[in-house]
Formats: sequence, structure tokens, C-alpha cells
Amino acid sequence: MISDPLLRFRPEFPILEKTTYLISNSLGAMPRGAADRLREYAETWTSRGVRAWAEGCWDMSVTVGDGIAPLSRGGTVAVDFDHALEVSRELNARDVVVDYRPGVGIRMSPHFYTTDEELDRAFEAIDDIRATGGWERWLGQPALVT
Repeated sequence: MISDPLLRFRPEFPILEKTTYLISNSLGAMPRGAADRLREYAETWTSRGVRAWAEGCWDMSVTVGDGIAPLSRGGTVAVDFDHALEVSRELNARDVVVDYRPGVGIRMSPHFYTTDEELDRAFEAIDDIRATGGWERWLGQPALVT
């Protein structure tokens, strides 16, 4: 039998001791340590007011995101530059999964890439296609909506 590696975190969620929690469109079950952290923030908010947001909150998305990104590979990265449409077509021809949207550029969804090496390969392919002109064969090809 394969054990779920996340089960070790179950004791951190008191509601799970007495409830089966199946709600997926909420904040989720509150972890044990959250109450103390919320109390701490409330005290900061009380004494610092709106300035409390400027003291770490703006960087929180980066620090929290950096911590969970390797686990989730969520989100989308978009890059745009001259001939991005043609570059996206050449990427797909090379089995690098991307799509293109006018005004946005080449969209890369990290959940398609399971390792950092695969992400590196995708960006190296962009560099190669732009440097060698590999995109030029796609000039003038009719656009397809995906």
C-alpha cells in the first residue's frame, strides 16, 4: 500500500480530527498555527495601521510563491517580442508546449514542465530560434485560433 506523504500534515488541521472536510472552494481548513499568526498580524495592524501592509505584505506573494512553486508548477508566464507568433509555432514544432495570444505573446504554463531542466530547455529553445532565425519559415503562414 502506498502512503500519502501529505498525511503527516493532518494533525496541523484541528477540524480534521472530528470532521471530513470536503469543501474545495474556500480558504480551506485552518492550520493550527494560523490563529497565532493572525493574532500577531492583528496586533501589528492595530499599532501600525495601513503601514502594516507595506511591512512585508507586498513581498509575501514572492516569498510564499517561491515556497510553493516547486510543488504546484501553477501559473502562466508570458513573453512577448518581435515575431513571437512565429517563434511560438517553431517551439510547438520542436515539441515545446506553448501557445500565443496577440497582445500577450508566448504563454508558457509551468504545469506542463515537471522539472527545472524542462523549463530551461524551453527558454533555451526560444533563444536558439531567435538567434538562428528558425522562426522565419513561419512568416506569412495563416493564423490559427487555439
